[in-house]
Amino acid sequence: MNAAQYIRVSGVVQGVGFRPFVWRLARDLELSGWVRNDSRGVEITAEGPQVQLYALIERLRRDAPPRARVDAVIARAVAPEGLDGFRIV
Repeated sequence: MNAAQYIRVSGVVQGVGFRPFVWRLARDLELSGWVRNDSRGVEITAEGPQVQLYALIERLRRDAPPRARVDAVIARAVAPEGLDGFRIV
């Protein structure tokens, strides 16, 4: 049974390779979903096994690219949509 998380990351997360970092991380964890920039930072929707979603959230905090500065990672459970693959939008 897959779960889903909506995740917002704030800080210095634009123009530092953060979206490709999220894409690689999500692919490594075999998650589906998307990542995009918006006016407040980076927005992510990810679907997959709960343990992998928790790993994604932890690694967003811990393993960010060198030029990034993560001030906050806020996640909330959402209903899975049956997304296929992970993409940068």
